[in-house]
Amino acid sequence: MSADSLPPEQLLFTALWEDKPEQWHLPVPSDETFALLGQLLAEANDPGSERPDPQVFATLQSWVTRPDTQTNTLILRYTLNQLARGKDHDPVPSLRGIQLEGADLDGLKIQSAWGCDLSGANFTKASMRNSILDGCKLDEAVFDDADLSFSFILNSQCTAAQFSRAILPGTTIRGCNLENAQFQDATSDGLWVVNCAQLPEPLRDLPGAVVAPGDRKVAPSSLMVVGHTDSVESVAWSPDGTRLATGSRDCTVRLWDAAAEREIATLEGHTDKVNSVAWSPDGTRLATGSWDDTVRLWDATSGHQTATLEGHTKSVNSVAWSPDGTRLATGSFDRTVRLWDAASGHQITTLEGHIGWVYSVAWSPDGTHLATSSDDCTVRLWDVASGHQTARVGHTSWVYSVAWSPDGTHLATGSRHTVALWDVASQRQTATLEGHAGKVFSVAWSPDGTRLATGSGDDCTVLLRDAASEHQTATLEGHTDSVNSVAWSPDGTHLATGSADATVRLWNAATA
Repeated sequence: MSADSLPPEQLLFTALWEDKPEQWHLPVPSDETFALLGQLLAEANDPGSERPDPQVFATLQSWVTRPDTQTNTLILRYTLNQLARGKDHDPVPSLRGIQLEGADLDGLKIQSAWGCDLSGANFTKASMRNSILDGCKLDEAVFDDADLSFSFILNSQCTAAQFSRAILPGTTIRGCNLENAQFQDATSDGLWVVNCAQLPEPLRDLPGAVVAPGDRKVAPSSLMVVGHTDSVESVAWSPDGTRLATGSRDCTVRLWDAAAEREIATLEGHTDKVNSVAWSPDGTRLATGSWDDTVRLWDATSGHQTATLEGHTKSVNSVAWSPDGTRLATGSFDRTVRLWDAASGHQITTLEGHIGWVYSVAWSPDGTHLATSSDDCTVRLWDVASGHQTARVGHTSWVYSVAWSPDGTHLATGSRHTVALWDVASQRQTATLEGHAGKVFSVAWSPDGTRLATGSGDDCTVLLRDAASEHQTATLEGHTDSVNSVAWSPDGTHLATGSADATVRLWNAATA
């Protein structure tokens, strides 16, 4: 059998056996190929196997410190792929001193649970935009002239790491030991350094950098850079809390395994940006609204599109399932709210009354009413059975988001700079919550109704508040652009946020 006809994992293994690193100059293989390669290495490294050959793994280890960027990029990807499998992974080489000068590593993600040791690694001139290095050993690692824009270095040991002339706009360094780290001539506009120990004095003087005191409280977070290539407009948890759905300006909907933080499906069909995603209450379907003026329904298991709902004449900004899963409500720039039969896809009725764009729609927990918000500065309540407007309350500016409390007694609404709380029965405003520096694009009550999360378009933060006392309890910082969507996990322990920085981040709300 010729080398060209070998399966990719056998080709990679044979290259190791023959000590030919140039044969690893390949595109990144699939997860399956890496898994099969790991099995071959495990067999070769096992003295009790039928074909033991420990030299093969020794060869792999020897390649790590050779100046061969293409080969080492693949070694890095293989190792991280194996580490992501947990304690049962197959043999992996040590990455200490790995040579990755000039490597294309955009979107690299290393989780803290992997315990990745990259001490002495050479990332000189590497492209590492939108990357996450969490819980790594980076002592004496070299990032000189590397592009780390919009990346995160978290909870890592960075003693004597070198960042000279590194490109760091929008980068966050949090919870790291930076003793004797070097940042000479780094491009640092928008660099955030938070909760770090042993800060080198020159770091404090970098132009445009924000260096927070080491005792500053920041909510714990687990961050993931998703595969979206443009702003994430909407995030939603599946009812069982195992999956996330995200909608983006890149015209796609993506599904994610929340625990593994891995993409499991990409849903394509919309021809313009996706503004809103929502799971059916039983978790079997998704509804999405888009700038292409349509609502689409999807099978959440297969990822297949099952229906296109047409009727709106402008962008569909918000979609919401009724609590019993039989109906959909949608709000649009055409100034209308429409109700649809979820089984047939037929339009039931059109609710008219707003004189501006409808930004948000939300069902009451008992399914009898809808709340809608608009750039006409109002929030309106509708009786679903009759289609009549039953109430209207006003902000002094556009209202971007609306959410019912779980018990149905209150509404939270997000506007410019402020969040308002309303008593539904009396239609009276009970509180004005301040703290954001800009537009509040998303509001969400925790499942037990005790807390409120809000995301802002201008200050790029998420604020958590105690709903009873109205006191702010935490500020979630990390996004580098507008926070467009916030969503609580069904058990209330985590918060997912989607941003114009093209990322989704998960936050540990239990400890925030």
